[in-house]
Amino acid sequence: MQPIQVYQTDAQGIYVPSAEPIMTDVLDGHHLIPAGCKTTAPPTLTERQAARSLSASVDAGWEVVPDWRGYTCYTPDGQRHDITEVGVEPPLGHSPTKPPPTPKQLAEHREAEIKAELAQIDADGARPAREISIALAAGSAPSAAAVNKVTTLEAAAQLLRAELATLVGVA
Repeated sequence: MQPIQVYQTDAQGIYVPSAEPIMTDVLDGHHLIPAGCKTTAPPTLTERQAARSLSASVDAGWEVVPDWRGYTCYTPDGQRHDITEVGVEPPLGHSPTKPPPTPKQLAEHREAEIKAELAQIDADGARPAREISIALAAGSAPSAAAVNKVTTLEAAAQLLRAELATLVGVA
């Protein structure tokens, strides 16, 4: 009795191609078939296809199933899909590239940036504002540097608040 070629499957019954043919050993007139192997050759596959065994039997047939494992795609609304299982295909209308942000997403992003800039302006203005308050409470003139700093920060804040107001209808 001659050894025969067998075909390895993974835990889900999916054919795992091998660079070298897997041949059985023969013992006492019986083929020793390794666990997970099949004696029936899998069908010829094309790109994005896999062969899945129809049963646990060593002589089971095969079915051809979609194989998009490792593929990442995006729906038109930008939702990411990572395909990790055999038999799962990309959703209808998918794209392999992420779509550009919508006007609403851009506005939301800019709104967050503006709010962060306004918070930084508030933090940067605390010390000069305190210096001005102390000087005025003591009956003396505040330093020109402190007044200039607060004036400059307030002008920047006004521009940002005006821009923020234009985003309210978009975000």
